[in-house]
Amino acid sequence: MLPKISEKLRARTELPKDHTEYLNPASIPNYFKPLKKLYDMCDVSIPWKRVYATYPELDNVTESLGWTKEEIATMLRRTRGPMDRALILVLSSSSVRAGGLDLAWGDVTPIYVVDGRLVLDPGPGDHKMACAVPCVYRGSSECHTTFITPEAHRALQEYGRDTWRELMGREAGPSDPVFIRSKGAPVRASEKLLEKRIRRMATQARLHDAGGGRVRRHEVPLMNGFRRFFNKVGKEALSHDSPLAALIKEYMMGHQGTTPLDQNYFKTDVLELAAEYVNVVPDLTIDDSERLRRSNRMMAENIEPGG
Repeated sequence: MLPKISEKLRARTELPKDHTEYLNPASIPNYFKPLKKLYDMCDVSIPWKRVYATYPELDNVTESLGWTKEEIATMLRRTRGPMDRALILVLSSSSVRAGGLDLAWGDVTPIYVVDGRLVLDPGPGDHKMACAVPCVYRGSSECHTTFITPEAHRALQEYGRDTWRELMGREAGPSDPVFIRSKGAPVRASEKLLEKRIRRMATQARLHDAGGGRVRRHEVPLMNGFRRFFNKVGKEALSHDSPLAALIKEYMMGHQGTTPLDQNYFKTDVLELAAEYVNVVPDLTIDDSERLRRSNRMMAENIEPGG
């Protein structure tokens, strides 16, 4: 019920600002504060994180005001280890919100290229990866599929192979959280902790004012700046004549889609969506040498969805 209320309120935030029903995204939490207090007083347990995940973006800046590729690369040079690198690359290539980082290792599935076709199960042998599929908000009404670049997936694997295993003293299992808090038990890192990591890197890269919550130069939102980077790249790089182009961008960003019932009735196989995503992989890849290698390979291959 509460996510449905949030969905209706969010629809009002997408109206023109001069519309009589327009609602500022920043006012959405005010509608739920009295309900939260009432449920808390009555000892009624509500999964509030799922409700918060349905909130619209809190900033009303234009879509162009996201992080640039050069700024993301600068932040990567300020990382303190594989976890920081994986965090930035997952955010910039998948368009997930901070809440979508609550992933388990089993939520991430690689997609490979075999004989020019995309497949989930490539069989034996050494096969090239096209992208990977994280399932965001698994088990909730906001569950949706997105994609990450091979560069981001490799960063995740390096982090899992080295840092995660060192902190936990064992290999990660499918149900273990990806981003963890500290040594000992594998406790999921909170959104606040992950945001703190991003803020440190952005501040050290001189892109962010540590006390103001915004970058000094052009007011890029700290976390949503990665979503805006993805959104801009998607608009510029996706094939305009593809019927999937607009839908994949909205679907990956967790929006409702091009029509109100897209998520309920659009049954396109994940491999068809991936075939569209691989078109933007070179543009979403941050490392220059990796991007050139990807671009050259795609020119030599005609990648199609597999069976």
